[in-house]
Amino acid sequence: MRVCRGPAAARLPPVVALGAWLLGAGFAHAEPPRSPAPEVDTTPARVVVSLGRVADAPRFDAKGVPLTVPDRLEVLGWVRKRRFGATHKLLRRYHALAQAEPARELWSLEAFGAFAVADPTLTHSLEEWARRHRRDWSAQLALGLHRFAQAEVEGDTDLRRDLVRRAESGAARALEAEPSLVAAHVLRLRVDADRGRLPDSHVTAALAACPASLAVREAVLLARTSLGEGLVAGDVVDEGLSDSRYRVLLGMGDWAAGRGALATQHPQQALEAFDRALRHGEHWRFRDGRARALEALDRVVDARRDSERALAARPQDTALLRRAAWLAARARGPAAGEVYLKRAEALDPRHPATAALRRSIAELPVEQETAVESLAVPDPSAGVATTGG
Repeated sequence: MRVCRGPAAARLPPVVALGAWLLGAGFAHAEPPRSPAPEVDTTPARVVVSLGRVADAPRFDAKGVPLTVPDRLEVLGWVRKRRFGATHKLLRRYHALAQAEPARELWSLEAFGAFAVADPTLTHSLEEWARRHRRDWSAQLALGLHRFAQAEVEGDTDLRRDLVRRAESGAARALEAEPSLVAAHVLRLRVDADRGRLPDSHVTAALAACPASLAVREAVLLARTSLGEGLVAGDVVDEGLSDSRYRVLLGMGDWAAGRGALATQHPQQALEAFDRALRHGEHWRFRDGRARALEALDRVVDARRDSERALAARPQDTALLRRAAWLAARARGPAAGEVYLKRAEALDPRHPATAALRRSIAELPVEQETAVESLAVPDPSAGVATTGG
């Protein structure tokens, strides 16, 4: 029974409102019936629907299928509270959804992405989870993702090498238990690229185990790009596939050309390359690249628009949040970037890039152009199910 509060309660007679409140309180404090670990969970959850706003929404349908993109802060909160069993169940549900509906695999990647943070305060909880639940593929992968994120910001060569080794071990253990785990294949391919080699066996295994995965194909192309092998999309993108999701990957070559042009300080060429990439389909990487090219051309307002579109597809990506914070601060003043910066800090506290960005924003002049546009804060649900991971 719903408890009457707020304006609705104000319209009820006092006696009725009091009775409703007492009845609701009685239900609230009643001992819940004990039953064997139900797979169905239809209780409301505070799901992030935009930066700075939350709304109540059912997490799962009657069959336990996820209905919303996972909130990374909620997932991290469960791990910090040592709710390891509940965390594994949640990740298992999102993995099952990705297998049943490949178009929603980004939801699964968002769930696992919660652990791809360098926050040292999370390490002990993840190590305890992996130690106490050695057979949980979710625990092994979560620790591997965390170690790789730490390696990316580690300055000491030996420590970095050790962190990458641990990340690879986590991915391998997860794949032993769950060979079709997309996030584990993506992590292993990223480790391969970091080490400067891409074994054909890893590529073959990933494509065979996850034949409908867009993220796996993208990871293969990204690895080849970082290794300077060029983008040979023939064995990764079958143009005969009816699924239009794969066509966006045909733009990865232009995206790589745009990145190269930016690296050599040719922003106009980069912008043209990213525009060509977008002709193959909408992708957050292409939008983010276009935003960087526009900023280099000092078109900050236009850059912010593209940055917002990239963030709408991946609203919990800390790198995109930092980019959005910087562009908002440049376009509207330091205060405009605060909402994005706080979200990035909440997801990955103590990240050196976030701390450096806050210092850079603080040095910007307070007087900024304020009449350029009014951008709505992006809705995380927009494009989540259709945009590439």
